[in-house]
Amino acid sequence: MIITASGIPQEQYHLAKQVGLDTVWMGDPKAAARNGLWCICDSKQADDFSGKRGAPTNVVGLNWGDDYPVDELQALNGRIEDAKRWTNIQWHIVLVSATYTRMLGKQRTVKPRVRVDAGGLVETEAEFPVHKWGEPPKLGVDTIEEYYQKFAELCPLAIPMLCHYPYHEFAEEQARAAPLNLWGAYRDNLYLMDEHFSRWWIWIQLSPHSHYDGDWQFPEHGMHPEPDGTFQTGAVVRQVRTARKLGASGLGYFSWGPIEGDGIVDKDGEPSRHWETVKAINEEVGK
Repeated sequence: MIITASGIPQEQYHLAKQVGLDTVWMGDPKAAARNGLWCICDSKQADDFSGKRGAPTNVVGLNWGDDYPVDELQALNGRIEDAKRWTNIQWHIVLVSATYTRMLGKQRTVKPRVRVDAGGLVETEAEFPVHKWGEPPKLGVDTIEEYYQKFAELCPLAIPMLCHYPYHEFAEEQARAAPLNLWGAYRDNLYLMDEHFSRWWIWIQLSPHSHYDGDWQFPEHGMHPEPDGTFQTGAVVRQVRTARKLGASGLGYFSWGPIEGDGIVDKDGEPSRHWETVKAINEEVGK
């Protein structure tokens, strides 16, 4: 099983090895090799790896980006076919950001954020985007299952890597879809992945996710098992074991360092409270 994490600095590759990761995501192949790690690189480097010399032997995959519309999948498969023909790289990963806000269409409105301080005073902070239902789906289908069917049919050479963070709440959408069991939606999504793909990978959520769309960001939109915005040990183990049980053959942790709370390491780059949990579960699934 491939085990990786996003955002690992080169100077911490040795720690990645210690905690049981075997692959660096979008990292430096030479530095990874010095630490006994495989490496997944950007697909833009495919040309650099073509020819007789090919890619370094520890480069095991290319990341081709995420969320391709259905009408672009066949062309993507052709580009992957070319890359497989001219390089020695066999794994070609495409991220599938299948949370509801990424799969379904959305309209953006802007409204002020209201904050209530300890004294009960109400202040208006900077404006922020609010997502609402309304637009047609941007990927060309109406449901996640339809998208997976088309993906498997039109781009069979790719390995889809699911980005569906179960502890994740977008208030507008969730209010409209309520009652919505977030963990149930996550588990159902994994069942769909296993139904439609012979090989698939998944991202495991350790830290709240900062969502980017164009030139704005809204970093506070996580739903977390603890009041301080961090994750309980059981939440991490539950994600990994469920994914493994339902057929995932690779996993990546989001993220190595934290956006909020803790990643595998803390904000100072030291092993976090998740360290021993991640190390133990990596040993379990890597057997």
